Amino acid sequence: MRLLIHLLLCFICCTQILLGQIKPSVDKMSWDDLISIVDEYQQKGWYAKSLPYALRMRELATDRYAKKGTRYAMILRKTVQASEAVEDWMLSQTIRKELVAISALLYGKKSVDYAEALVHLAKVKMKLGQYKESENLCWQVKNIKLQNPLNQQYYPVQFFNRSIDQIRDKGQRKRAYRVYFEVKIIFIHSLITLSSNYLARGEHQAYELTNESALEETAKLIRYVLNSAGGVISDEVITNLERLFYIFDDCESYKKGEQLYLTTIDLARGSDLYLPLALNLATIYTRIGEYTGARLMYTKLLQRAEEKYGTESLPFAAALADLANFYILLEDSSEAAKLYLKAKGIVLRLQGRESELYLDLNKKLKNVYRFSQQRNE
Repeated sequence: MRLLIHLLLCFICCTQILLGQIKPSVDKMSWDDLISIVDEYQQKGWYAKSLPYALRMRELATDRYAKKGTRYAMILRKTVQASEAVEDWMLSQTIRKELVAISALLYGKKSVDYAEALVHLAKVKMKLGQYKESENLCWQVKNIKLQNPLNQQYYPVQFFNRSIDQIRDKGQRKRAYRVYFEVKIIFIHSLITLSSNYLARGEHQAYELTNESALEETAKLIRYVLNSAGGVISDEVITNLERLFYIFDDCESYKKGEQLYLTTIDLARGSDLYLPLALNLATIYTRIGEYTGARLMYTKLLQRAEEKYGTESLPFAAALADLANFYILLEDSSEAAKLYLKAKGIVLRLQGRESELYLDLNKKLKNVYRFSQQRNE
């Protein structure tokens, strides 16, 4: 319940910003400035914050580009990422339908792009409670036939990866890495969305079976990614696996996600992959109410940041802020304030008072003080 209240307050805050302070200036921004700020925010993961700019960009794009072209599709993808971040599912559905139509026109209905567009639409329909439509789309995705680039044969999405596994030449299989990964992600995404539909309808046996299938396919893909990496945990590997886990997090299959994180963290210990996985695992523990596990993970992350970067570093300040956010959920405003204050001091010394990170921490600290004062009154 506390988490829901926290998310509601965040949503109200975002709504006030969107409707109040930012909107007037957005209308006056140039096209290049809009592109720049949307890219900047989304690269930092601030999708909700990018929404007003993305909406204006989409509005202008209808005059600048052909509505069925690749540039227009790129603008739509940026906009829908922002709209989904604030859970505007009606707007997201409209945009996802546009993207399905564009993918069909540009790439055909036997393409990875079309399958990906459909599976995203299925997720949005599930969020809107349109469970039967969402389920039908998931089955449609699983049965789309895609061309295996190694033998030019067509296989349904659900059997596509098996067709590549059957190629004996390792060198050939390696050349198909990207399409192998993309198709498996789409397949797993369809399974997770399908399982979420079953759960919402109270079909618990179907939910468990489908979720287990998704977990099994995910474990296979993790092994494939790590084996293909040849022991090198590159930025690409990290990005790929984060995309994979996001599907579980996004569809609230947190228990399943926890098992995946624990397995993969053991494989990734000592590599750059450890940090993002551990942070996401801490978030999962928080969401499912296992606060002891969450506190342990956040504390470990703080210790790791200290060992690797030192106490006068931005990663250490970020770890302090993450732990403070956790204490906010526990309504321990005293401990949260101490951590925010310490993080703010580090950022002040490293970046100064005008940095976005400093201003953000200062705002959070003020909110904690305000909350404490109201509670005491």
